[in-house]
Amino acid sequence: MYELERIAAVLKPTQLFLDWIQQLPGDEMDELELSDLREDCTTLLIPAFDSPDEADVYIKEMYADIFANELESWDTDPETWPDEPSFDMFREWFDIEYHSMVFDTVEDEDDLEEGVEFDEDAEDDEDFEEYELAEDDDEEEYEDEDEDEDEDEYEYEEEDDDETK
Repeated sequence: MYELERIAAVLKPTQLFLDWIQQLPGDEMDELELSDLREDCTTLLIPAFDSPDEADVYIKEMYADIFANELESWDTDPETWPDEPSFDMFREWFDIEYHSMVFDTVEDEDDLEEGVEFDEDAEDDEDFEEYELAEDDDEEEYEDEDEDEDEDEYEYEEEDDDETK
């Protein structure tokens, strides 16, 4: 598993988006609730930014494509879409959550093609115990690294002292 240099931008539909969905032709959406829409949301991977404001600027540059994608996922006929969608409308129809800790758990691209089997009994088998042991070993390794860093820091401070004399 490794951290991605990306931010996950999660689009959470608001009541206005649900209202639009429910006015679409057909009556199969009458039972749909906002909580249903907000349960499994579109997630975009965007470049890493230092602040949510910078991420907002990036989203603003591409909101039209994102908005069209969201509308098309519910109705492919652009005639049913809002006449003049704007960035302000987009922000009224979607809340955006930014998450900076994004990890990829697939290390081998072949796993993506073949699929990864999930072992429901993983906690009960030896593999899980091995994982716990490996996790403990990793903690000891980090402690050793911290000690090495402290020693390096001390050596660096000593060098500074020698230079000032």
